[in-house]
Amino acid sequence: MKIVLVNTSDQTGGAAIACLRLANALQAQNAEVTVLVAEKKSRFPIAISIFKDAWDKKVFKFLQAIEYSYFKKYICNETNIQFSDNFLGYDLTLQPKIAEADVINLHWINHGLMNAVSIKRLFALKKPIIWHLHDMWAFTGGCHYAGECTNYKTECNTCPALKKSGKTDRSNVQWKWKKLLFDTYKPTIITPSNWLASLAKNSSLFENCNIEVIPNPIDAQFYAPYKKEIAREILALPKHKKLLLFVAFNTQDPRKGMQLLIDALQLIDPKTIVESELVILGKANPEALASIKMKKHFLGYQTDPEKIKAAYVASDAFIIPSLEDNLPNTVMESLACGTPVIGFNTGGIPEMVNHLQNGLIASETTSKALAVSISDFLKLDDASKLSENARTKVLSTFSNEIIAQKYLTLFSNVAAKA
Repeated sequence: MKIVLVNTSDQTGGAAIACLRLANALQAQNAEVTVLVAEKKSRFPIAISIFKDAWDKKVFKFLQAIEYSYFKKYICNETNIQFSDNFLGYDLTLQPKIAEADVINLHWINHGLMNAVSIKRLFALKKPIIWHLHDMWAFTGGCHYAGECTNYKTECNTCPALKKSGKTDRSNVQWKWKKLLFDTYKPTIITPSNWLASLAKNSSLFENCNIEVIPNPIDAQFYAPYKKEIAREILALPKHKKLLLFVAFNTQDPRKGMQLLIDALQLIDPKTIVESELVILGKANPEALASIKMKKHFLGYQTDPEKIKAAYVASDAFIIPSLEDNLPNTVMESLACGTPVIGFNTGGIPEMVNHLQNGLIASETTSKALAVSISDFLKLDDASKLSENARTKVLSTFSNEIIAQKYLTLFSNVAAKA
C-alpha cells in the first residue's frame, strides 16, 4: 500500500512534527510512505517538496506574503483568533506521488498549500482520503480554534475573528464550500483527541462523516529518561534545585495561557517555591516574565532534538497552562521522558495526564487553581511514582508501534471500501 501524507511543512509547527512522526512510525512498520510538503526544511528523505526548483519555492513564498498581507486587513486582532482563508493553493493532482497513492492522508494544509479548488480536485480523484485534524479549521468557516464561538455547530457567519463580519462574510463563504465538499465526498476524519472528536461530531460540516480517534505517535526510544544530573549539565542548569519547565513557542497567543502561569507563580507561598527555579524553552520575552520572582533560565528557541529532550529530562515537572489545545506534542514528550505534567482540564490534556498518577490537573481553569497544583507538586517528598507512571502511559498508549498499527488498520479498511 502506497501512503501519501500531505502537510504544508515538514518541520515548522506542531502539526508538521506530528505528521513526520507518524510517517516515520508507518515506515518502521514497512509501509511505503511519502510526505508531500510545500516547505521542505528537514533533511528527511521521506519528505518531498511539491516544487521542482528554487524558483517555484520563491514564488510560493511570494504568494504566501500576498495572501497574508491581503487577509491581514480583515482579521480582528483584538480577538486573537487564528483564522485562515486559504484563497491560494496548488493542484496536488498533478503530483506523481498522488497519482500513485493508494491512500491520501491530509494533515495541516493551510498557508498557501491548498484552497477550495485544489481540495475539490483532490477529492474528485475518488481515492481513499483520510483527513487528520490538528485543530478545528476543517469544520469551521476559517478559525483554527473557535474559543467561545459555537457558530460551527450550525452555520458559520458573523465571525468574531473578522473586522467585516455578517451573514455572508468570509467565514460563511468558506463554510458553504466545505459543506458542499463534505456532503458530496464524506471523507474519513481522524482526530488525535476525544476532545477534538466531540467538537467535530457536533459540527454542521462533519455530521455525515465517519470520525475516528487515533492519538499522535512518539518515538519513545528517543524521548526517554536518563540521569537528570547529565541533562542539567548539558544545559548548564543547577543540580540541586527543583526545576519547573515551561515551553514558550507562542507566548502572544492567549490560548496558550502564559498570563495564567505568570499569575499562578506569583500566588505560591515563597516558602514553598524558594528551592525552585523556572526553565523556559522557546521564544520568550524576559520582560514579560519579570514579575515572576523565581530565578529563571532561558534556554531560547532550540532545534536540536537532544537539547529539547534534555530540557524535559532535566526538569522535575512540565507546566502547560493551555486553555484550548488538541493533543500537545510537548505533553507527550514530557511524559515520555518521565517528567510529570501540570495543567488544566482543557482540550486533550486530561486524556494524557491522569491526576495524581502521572501529573496534576488543576481543579479549575484559573491561576489560583494552577498555583495550588504547582504548590502541591513542590510539596511532594517523592515524585518518582509520578515519573514512572508518566513513562508507562506513553509506552502503553502513544508508542510508534501501537499508533502505526491503528493507522494501517484504518487505511486498509478505508481502501477496501473505496
